[in-house]
Amino acid sequence: MIKITVMNGREEESTLFSEAIVIIGDPKDEREKEAGSETLSLPGIGLKPQHVKITIDGDKVTVQNLANDPFVTLNNLPFYKKEAPQGAILRIRERDLKLERAKEFTSEPAQPKAQEPLPAPLKKPEPQKDRQPEDEILQEEIIRAPKKKLESPPPISDADTYKDDDPLIEEESKNWMAHLNVSPFRHVKLYSLFLMVFFLVLSVVGVEAYLRAGEKSDEDEVKAAESLADIAMALTYAQVYHFAPQKHNWSDPVFIQNNLLATLPTGSSSGTILNCQGDFSGCAYFLRVYTSNDLSRFLIVAHPNPTFLQWLIPKSALVVDSDSMEIRRIRNVKAMNRLLTNLNTLDGINLSQITDLIKNEEVITLSYLAKMAQKPEFQPPRVLAFMRPGAENLIYNAPRYHPFGDALLKKAGNFAQGPLSSHELQMLQSELEILKKFPNLVLYTTHSIEEGKSAVNALKKIGPNERYLLASIKYDPKGRFLSSKIEMDHERKVKPNLFIKESPFVAKAEIFELPNPKVSQEIAYLEAPQKESSLLDTQLKSIADTRVQNIQRLKQKAYQATDDYLDRPRAKRLIGILKKTRQEIQEEEEKAKEAVYEVSLEWEGDFEQFRAALESHGLKGLLDAS
Repeated sequence: MIKITVMNGREEESTLFSEAIVIIGDPKDEREKEAGSETLSLPGIGLKPQHVKITIDGDKVTVQNLANDPFVTLNNLPFYKKEAPQGAILRIRERDLKLERAKEFTSEPAQPKAQEPLPAPLKKPEPQKDRQPEDEILQEEIIRAPKKKLESPPPISDADTYKDDDPLIEEESKNWMAHLNVSPFRHVKLYSLFLMVFFLVLSVVGVEAYLRAGEKSDEDEVKAAESLADIAMALTYAQVYHFAPQKHNWSDPVFIQNNLLATLPTGSSSGTILNCQGDFSGCAYFLRVYTSNDLSRFLIVAHPNPTFLQWLIPKSALVVDSDSMEIRRIRNVKAMNRLLTNLNTLDGINLSQITDLIKNEEVITLSYLAKMAQKPEFQPPRVLAFMRPGAENLIYNAPRYHPFGDALLKKAGNFAQGPLSSHELQMLQSELEILKKFPNLVLYTTHSIEEGKSAVNALKKIGPNERYLLASIKYDPKGRFLSSKIEMDHERKVKPNLFIKESPFVAKAEIFELPNPKVSQEIAYLEAPQKESSLLDTQLKSIADTRVQNIQRLKQKAYQATDDYLDRPRAKRLIGILKKTRQEIQEEEEKAKEAVYEVSLEWEGDFEQFRAALESHGLKGLLDAS
């Protein structure tokens, strides 16, 4: 026997069921009812005839999600089949149901009430003796009253009627007439003015509240994006080192926190705080994690809570796919929920649809996240956007998670110092094989540059065909992050840019030691002092080529506009296009200036050598202008 209480706002309705099976849904026909079961109907919220099944076996109550509905939760956790504790809250869409195991009570026989004493009988009124009837008394008074002759009032003459009015009465009459001549719309105008002022104040307050709500929504999104990036790196670390949570609960806060600490610098703290229901602390989002059966891929979603503010200002969902490792903003939340309705979605037929949906959405860049969250450790080196387009938005390239790659460099450094055991070498090769899933990975080192180079050389011995990016990190005396800088670049084969026919990012040499005299000569060249200048040439050549191609494209656009509109009477439109094109060219010049400025901040050599390199690439004018 179970007691189910349906809580709809302040109203509660309790129902006692004696059968061992209770079906919750919206049955259309009594024939759909299962034998030996009772039905709790919840119409009007789009449920299936058999949506949720509750089985009672002694003191054990089991709840099963027959419809695989993601909006069905038990104590705010999604499930398919789970044992419900006493007093558990089952949420089906927007309805909350409280499950309680009912106890049978035996009714006690009613005890007879004590007999109350009866009231005393009323006394009968005694008849009055020798009372004279009232009619006779009235008759005697009428006889004794003197008779008077009735006289009619004198008639009113016309002279009295048309006498001159009193001056006071005439003045009062004039005042009444003046009052009657007042416009009846005077009060309506006052009311209208009052309503206009009221609605004006109300609109100002409403706009202010709306703007504040918009700011709060943006703050929540930034906090959710920061937490989502931390969780993605925690799960990536667990994936690389083959860690699995208990009961395959990938949203377990303790599991996420333990793996996240391994990817963050020592002494740093994470703002990611989850409760046992998967809700983010400090922002109106909750976490949903989807994995494949072999745990090779995961999809984490920060879903906005269904609140009044979400209805007023809809927030987007945030998604990180382990195949792309980018934070994307999903505006079409309903379409995403339809694709993620079934369990084990990442192994189903919806996989390609989910991938296409995510790829077509907006990317939240790490530079934007670093600026809005006021955490510069999210910002990769700015030169990375020119050297490897797209790599600046990969989560694992944020300097915040430099221990993720630093641990690999330490193992490679141990391999360079001395031979490893077969087991250690096999583990290192296994980690490198997994790291192939992370293209354009930047390996940050907190030690000396020479140690980092030695570790990269050791990695090249294990994987000669791999290309690596080595970067260094600088901290202030208080241990706070200052900046990061690319120290070594071995370019992969990248896709050509939209406006660049050939990729300008060509590696000068490959750094690895093999019994090849040509390769040894290249290694000696890169270890020489001019190596840093070689990297400078690569960076400046990238900036110069991008600048020339973009400006050439904009000029070609202006020429085309001139040819199309020169013979037409709409000269104003032509002038507008030319002005806009000129402004875009100036913006491209500003971008190139900023890029040169960032490279100059990272340059530690002679300034004249830097100026000569700029002049050789046609960028000296940008330095003089800045």
